[in-house]
Amino acid sequence: MTQLAASPIDLSGQVALVSGAGRGLGRAMAEALALAGATVALTARTASELDETLSIIRAAGGGALTVSADIADPQAVKKMTQTVRDELGAVDILVNNAGRTGAPSPIWQMSPEDWRTTFAVNLDGAFLCTQALLPDMIERRRGRIINVASGAGLGPIPNGSQYCVSKAALIRLTECIHADVNQFQIAAFVIDPGSVRTAMTEYLIESVDGRTY
Repeated sequence: MTQLAASPIDLSGQVALVSGAGRGLGRAMAEALALAGATVALTARTASELDETLSIIRAAGGGALTVSADIADPQAVKKMTQTVRDELGAVDILVNNAGRTGAPSPIWQMSPEDWRTTFAVNLDGAFLCTQALLPDMIERRRGRIINVASGAGLGPIPNGSQYCVSKAALIRLTECIHADVNQFQIAAFVIDPGSVRTAMTEYLIESVDGRTY
């Protein structure tokens, strides 16, 4: 965060929630939102990584809160979003960033559990967080929902079907969300950050499955 130039955007007084905020793109997005003046709720499963992001933001003078949660668990999401609401107020900006690639493999060798888990994080997590926060956004006629998709959602990648299909579904989910909420002055859209060297991409490069497939 301290390495970023001053933001031209003023988000002072707004609350943002970023999933997968413990590292990688989620951490960078949380830092950028805080730099622009938003108070940022950080969520992920690993508390120690969230604490690192929190320290970076606070060291640069930003405001943030950490709430560990598994965004694929409906009850965990309900509890997490209620904590954010109680501590920071209604959320103005939701960034559904948490994601996983799953283990690379051809379809006939893929674990059904890996397929389900990838969808639970990449698709269900975005749905659950969005569903939990939309009532406040609708009541206030204010909100932005940003889903982090991928170019993989636009076409096939050999041995990566669970990731490609889950991201394609996320793109269509975003379109459906926007169609439902646009009448309330709320916008939902997807972004494709491109290839970034994060822990997830390092796994694809360095793991046994990644090197094999």
